[in-house]
Amino acid sequence: MRYLHSWRYSIMEGSVFRKLSDAEMTEVVPRLQVLARSSPEDKKILVEKLKSLGEIVGVTDDGTNKGPALKTANVGFSMGIAGTEVAKEASDIILTDDNFSSIVSAIVWGRCINDSVRKFLQFQITVINASIFVTLLSAIGWGRKGLY
Repeated sequence: MRYLHSWRYSIMEGSVFRKLSDAEMTEVVPRLQVLARSSPEDKKILVEKLKSLGEIVGVTDDGTNKGPALKTANVGFSMGIAGTEVAKEASDIILTDDNFSSIVSAIVWGRCINDSVRKFLQFQITVINASIFVTLLSAIGWGRKGLY
């Protein structure tokens, strides 16, 4: 089977994927669920196409064959224990315990930190604006009466 397509999903071999025109890729890629027997270049092309369609792309790998796709993706994950050095160098994040649930945990922690920083900055900007306002009012008020 070289290509299976329905309205819900697509399964395709790399040799067929490589031969698609740009318009055909744009139609197939959003529904593509399995890209079988694909080369590293096929995976890189898939990531580039998804990014050009406005998708945020994450790639996971423990070997050497997805190095170009890891580099091209928005976020590249590699395995810390079972992963090769090529994958670790190409990735953005190394899962030290080789556990995919660590990705979910990291996202939750990252969002909490992001929320905390946002709240801190909002508080600081409010305090700075208030202090500037009080300083300006006092400077204007003291300017009329004098300091003597």
